[in-house]
Amino acid sequence: MLRSGHFSTDLGMKCHRSKYTAGLRSSLILLVLVLFLVLTQIIRDVPWRVPVTWTTHGVKVLDANANTSRGDVRVAVCISGAARTFSTALSLETIKAAFSYPNRADVDFFIWITNDPLRGDRNSKNRSYAVVSNGEVRRAAAYLARSTPFGSFVLNEANFHTSPTCDFGKYSKLRRDRSDEDVVTRSTQMLFKREKCFELVRTAEEELQIDRGRMWKYTTIVSIRPDIFFYGPVPSEAVMTNTPLLPAPAHGSAVKYANGHVPNNHIAFLPRNRADEYFYLARSFRTCTGVFQGPLGQEIEDELIKRAFALEVINTRTVVPYTLNRNVPKYRLCDRVAFYGSNIRADEVSYWLKRCNQFVNWFSSSRIRTEQLKHVILHHWKSKDAI
Repeated sequence: MLRSGHFSTDLGMKCHRSKYTAGLRSSLILLVLVLFLVLTQIIRDVPWRVPVTWTTHGVKVLDANANTSRGDVRVAVCISGAARTFSTALSLETIKAAFSYPNRADVDFFIWITNDPLRGDRNSKNRSYAVVSNGEVRRAAAYLARSTPFGSFVLNEANFHTSPTCDFGKYSKLRRDRSDEDVVTRSTQMLFKREKCFELVRTAEEELQIDRGRMWKYTTIVSIRPDIFFYGPVPSEAVMTNTPLLPAPAHGSAVKYANGHVPNNHIAFLPRNRADEYFYLARSFRTCTGVFQGPLGQEIEDELIKRAFALEVINTRTVVPYTLNRNVPKYRLCDRVAFYGSNIRADEVSYWLKRCNQFVNWFSSSRIRTEQLKHVILHHWKSKDAI
């Protein structure tokens, strides 16, 4: 009986020790898991690696393998204007890829575009673009906007108009370049579309402030035309800019100011605290009464930008690898890149022109399904063959 009693006591102590050890082990596992989750959050929210760039022909280029994640950075990309070639894979997929570069920043696409499914759109030279159905444009806009959490799009909604009580003098009758519209109408309609797009961004901010606090806003607002394409990723210094950035060279513009700035309506990067100045450039055209006191002429936007930003604060040396996706054969798609010549050195022109042509040739020869294109484009931009 004693042996049996001792045996029972030893067994009880062993069971007690086993339960204690199991409980301690569970506590340690839980503690390790909590520490892992905390460290993961810290690593995600803090720039773990400094953005890496190298210099090619005197121009900063983003390291394709650099992790430039900024957990608190959210970028709104505002796409506004006439759709034109927007629905083509070359524009649609390269826009998506350029702003989806791995771990760069969280991005939302906002789209406010127009389309004429009967006549097609005409540029200021009165050259026509291919007719595209509203259905095709709507699918393209929905595809891009819905690829991001808070993006949205609008097609063919009513735009703003100039004030009917405002006197714009001869410019209300003077033709804009070779188009069939007057200078004021042609210039302001484009600027008004941009303002409408910015309203989509502000609406999203108001909705997000419910969860993120009433002071929350996007870090950077980007404005681009629908009919462009990228042949490389957007540089990190553009996405994370602290000052208004209208990239130079801006090909296709004959206007160049003494400080090297070349205004254009293709693309702009604005820190949020300066975005209102850019997107509301044409507000005076809607509110004026009597004789208009603002700038008028063939290049209204250029003068508005010059006045709004005093230009000397705008960084103009960052090269963003994009060009217009015009209705031309593929071998001419990069022609406008050669216009860089009036703004940068000859060796830089050769570098960017070669890079653009290489990308267009690669893209046009690739037989890839749409859902895979973004990832394949990113892989191509990382490869040595693309540089």
